[in-house]
Amino acid sequence: MANSDNTVLAKPLRYFRGQEGEGDAGDGNVTPDSKPFRVDRARFAELKANGLVEEAGDEPAAEESPADDLAQTDETDAGDDTTPRRGRRKP
Repeated sequence: MANSDNTVLAKPLRYFRGQEGEGDAGDGNVTPDSKPFRVDRARFAELKANGLVEEAGDEPAAEESPADDLAQTDETDAGDDTTPRRGRRKP
């Protein structure tokens, strides 16, 4: 969540022009692919209120490959052709 120095690790959700020091290059250009960065609580509240970031926790999460996402899919919701359909057919 937050360090004892009153900062929060923010994970970018959208593209935005932030303050100097934010973003991967530190130039303020932040993208959804940027690594989480530390901001003070007031700055975090401002960014979150605008839908730009979410709290990332103390340590950045390890990136998962798309194959990992597919492996975690619940197969019971896959649906098959034997599932009865409800509703009326159009003539």
